[in-house]
Amino acid sequence: MNIYNIEGSNKMSSLHNKKIGLLLPYRTEQSLIDFVNTNLTLNSDLVFRGAQDGKTDDELRELSQGIAPNSYAENLADGSTVFITRETVVAGMKANAQALLDDGCDAVMVCCSLPWPELEQMKNVVTPCTILKCSVMNLVARGAVVGILQPIKEAMADEIIHWQAFGKKHNLTITAQFAAPQVPGEDNMSSSDDIIQAVQALLAQNAQLIVLDCMAYTEAHRSLIAQVSGLPVLRAMSLTGTIINQAFG
Repeated sequence: MNIYNIEGSNKMSSLHNKKIGLLLPYRTEQSLIDFVNTNLTLNSDLVFRGAQDGKTDDELRELSQGIAPNSYAENLADGSTVFITRETVVAGMKANAQALLDDGCDAVMVCCSLPWPELEQMKNVVTPCTILKCSVMNLVARGAVVGILQPIKEAMADEIIHWQAFGKKHNLTITAQFAAPQVPGEDNMSSSDDIIQAVQALLAQNAQLIVLDCMAYTEAHRSLIAQVSGLPVLRAMSLTGTIINQAFG
């Protein structure tokens, strides 16, 4: 897998490989690129863009004025975190998804498992949330209990809403537990014991399948959770990467 930054690419390599855009819902950071390089296997050349690339810390502080903590966070150079609106993030993601396609990417993979219906409408833009939900539909029967592991305790109430709506539509019971993967740039991470405890709580609620609802869950997480639960476990990053490889690799 060849990693490209947003400034340029290896022309010789691009003659042989498809070029895939990796779209982040925040600014591009080297730690994020390194994480993707380690945890995602794509037979393609990668070009990274972030929704807020080009914005300064001062501009992000201005955009965050009056915004309560939510799912759309940005880390600043001084170590602080600010929050911006979903509308701001969507505008940046749509613009940068189109820029990646205009720059010659064969497809764009969104690196976030939240729902992005505005991006789903764009040709060759692949959203993990859609793939996760389609996979759930094909793996469990109506009336089943689906367990969701979520990465941010403070955002769980908001981030479970779209899953609950999905469950209601398809006659599924949705239950969620908190288990934090090591998100690049963040210090909080659940221990293996914490993750096992969260999985056991899902099992106690009769979960028949577990969804790892964040791109930061690794194959080590999936393997541990599958071993503990004995259930199918859907990992957003690898599942989406497989679709990209099949369609564009």
